[in-house]
Amino acid sequence: MTSNSPAPLLLDEVLDPAWLQRTLAPTGLIDGPVEDVTITETLKTSATKVRFAIHSNGRQIALCVKGFFDAPLREVAAAISQSEVRFYQEIAPSTDLRLPDCVYSAVDPETGHGLLIMRDMVAQGGRFLNVLYPYSPKQGEGSLGQLAIIHAASWGEEKVRKHEFLRSRVEWLLENPLISLEDLQALLDGERGEPLPASVRDAKRLVRGVEVISGRIRSQTPCVIHGDAHPGNILEIDGKQGLVDWQLVQRGNWSLDVSYHIIASLSVEDRRAQERPLLEHYLGALAATGAEAPSFEQAWEQYRAHLVYGYYLWALTRGVAAPITHELVRRLGLAAADHDSFRLLGC
Repeated sequence: MTSNSPAPLLLDEVLDPAWLQRTLAPTGLIDGPVEDVTITETLKTSATKVRFAIHSNGRQIALCVKGFFDAPLREVAAAISQSEVRFYQEIAPSTDLRLPDCVYSAVDPETGHGLLIMRDMVAQGGRFLNVLYPYSPKQGEGSLGQLAIIHAASWGEEKVRKHEFLRSRVEWLLENPLISLEDLQALLDGERGEPLPASVRDAKRLVRGVEVISGRIRSQTPCVIHGDAHPGNILEIDGKQGLVDWQLVQRGNWSLDVSYHIIASLSVEDRRAQERPLLEHYLGALAATGAEAPSFEQAWEQYRAHLVYGYYLWALTRGVAAPITHELVRRLGLAAADHDSFRLLGC
């Protein structure tokens, strides 16, 4: 029986030809029955992304669906899936961001599950990166330009307030910890923490740093930020960069995105050599839009302190392949040591 939900929790229901036909026909994507559905690839991290093709009226259309499928929907998953849907519905259409073409988005009012169906960018020649791929400073300029676009388009309280669903995910993570302090310390004491000095392997100090950041950004100019700008969320197509996976989209300070992105994306050696020029490049891109960019000195201070946010996200991460997690923890943890970030935060 075909599901009546606008955002089913079962993947089989989403890929049911009858559900797809009923759902996609009003979008104008198809003008006849969905005759067949073929899965191309399944990728599972916190959410599940499935690349698939539908066959209709002699045409094959390559798509990708994203959701939290085939398991009980927990409050955290519901919240981030809804935020990403709202981003594509409310924010993305009014920006020049390089994004996958979203053909359908919905939230089930009963379960709270958010679901997205997008054009398959891999089928269009794009590629998705991860921390194990080399990423050059020149590529970093491209992705920082994308961050400048979304930041500038929403610069200031008045513009951010229009999107009432946005909140600080820094505060949210502190209110809804995904891991106990004891378990976080155990992770830092384990293999992921081995390349790092003891000064940045203290779980209490790490959480305290995030608490300080949460308090600081309340008094700083807000904008819409991606919130999880690591290299696995970079799309490249035709040699140009874009950002995907807007699950942690939030109101915040620009520096949370920029510090996290530069440090997570570049090798440690490239980051040490190029982070100041890349920060200058970002500030120039921001100023070119008319946004009131901070001075380099102010920005450098925030960059060095607020990188602790990205370090915290990966220090607690479970469920992602160990080589990826460990490399991101190494890059972000070493940056925290290089910049003495916890001292800058007073903890």
